Amino acid sequence: MKQETFNKLVAKLRSGHDGQVLEAIDEIGRNGSPEILPELARLITKNRNREVLSAARTIFFDLKNPESVEVLKSIIDETNDKDTKQVLVAACWENGLNFSVQLPFFVDLVLDEDYLISIEAFTVIENMPGPFVNEDVQQCLDTVYSWLDGPENEGIVNSLLEVLKGFANSGMHNNCIYN
Repeated sequence: MKQETFNKLVAKLRSGHDGQVLEAIDEIGRNGSPEILPELARLITKNRNREVLSAARTIFFDLKNPESVEVLKSIIDETNDKDTKQVLVAACWENGLNFSVQLPFFVDLVLDEDYLISIEAFTVIENMPGPFVNEDVQQCLDTVYSWLDGPENEGIVNSLLEVLKGFANSGMHNNCIYN
């Protein structure tokens, strides 16, 4: 995206005028690039207009550019607002992009975030097609086993453990077999 176009879109998104914001979101939907996604995430956190929020969420749910994977992961990592984080994590399984290389990140979300974000992160993991880095699967299994001593979200963590064992035993990870 050209810098001039990017700057105009950012100005519209930050204008505070819902009409201009919706125009910018429409333009992003037609011609956007991953670099504008942090601005859209800020909009989800700050704007309370239902139409604007719905339009911005739709952009995240409809992402198809593989370059968006790393950008979206970074936005989620930097987001402190729980509602925004939940929307963004949900977008990761809704949009169908392959987040398999981000397996450890999503395992950490399952273990460290509140229940609603954990459920969304678990859904992302369940829908990961692979392939996986052997060391990542091993690290995730070790992390989950050591975490199981804690009381929070135990049901979902047991489910996560079963999914990770499936990854390990499927041939996508060939160093260890877990039962």
